[in-house]
Amino acid sequence: MADPLYKRYRIVYEESSDTLEEENVELMDELNGHLYFKINIDVYKQNLKLYKKHRYYVRLFSDFMKKNSNLLKIQCSINERSFEVFGDEKFLKEDSLAKEMFKAMELDMNILNFYMAPEPFFFYKSNAKTPQNILIVENKDTFYTVRKLMLEGKQIFDMEFSTVIYGEGKKILRSLEDIYYNDNVSYINNVENNFYYWGDIDKEGICIYQSLKEAYKGFNFKLLKEAYEKMLELSKLYGIHKNKKQQKVKIDGIAEFDSKTESAVLDIALKDNYVPQEIISYWRLIEK
Repeated sequence: MADPLYKRYRIVYEESSDTLEEENVELMDELNGHLYFKINIDVYKQNLKLYKKHRYYVRLFSDFMKKNSNLLKIQCSINERSFEVFGDEKFLKEDSLAKEMFKAMELDMNILNFYMAPEPFFFYKSNAKTPQNILIVENKDTFYTVRKLMLEGKQIFDMEFSTVIYGEGKKILRSLEDIYYNDNVSYINNVENNFYYWGDIDKEGICIYQSLKEAYKGFNFKLLKEAYEKMLELSKLYGIHKNKKQQKVKIDGIAEFDSKTESAVLDIALKDNYVPQEIISYWRLIEK
């Protein structure tokens, strides 16, 4: 057993060169005359192995465009369209093969005329007057704590907030789109409102905020700086934790902070450490 053997082996029979040649001729014939005319076949002709990888879905797409493209006149959700074209409701949105395939075909995926369905939008409001201060928090417990304070008529870091939104991590990047379609939250879609964000001190939390600012440039986004300063203060008491998984996101500098706070926050995040926003409990928020 010094050189242990595998318990099972499989005989792999190589296809004969004649069989491969016949298959390649068939694929070239298919590429040259049987696919939807807008598909750029050059990439596939130069790489038949790639075409064999994409072929099943390319043919479904091609057949749909040739026979049912009239259905694209009416927009539908991405999952609905994905099922309609590929028989798999998650293919367009979740399968990396979809992006790879459309890149090879040199077609924009939006040719399928779909819209992204926003994530469910969770919020609490004390009133709908505008302009107002709106707080977005990353995690559920903090959402309920802030809502409790609002119901009690208390301020958060000496600030009055009329709406608190549960971001549910990075889902907020999609769920906030609901303000454009939902009359119940249309008051949030007011450029004079002040949006404050409060999340964990880690790469994910900072990336969510920076992505929000980029995605919704028409709104006035700010960090709730007082919360982050308090989190740093309490981390000296409770310690800084190591993330169990490496967070593979990129973050920029944080100009909203003073240089000392920015340095401290980035030092934690860039080392894949974190301070959770739950470090500030209800009683910490009401103490003076």
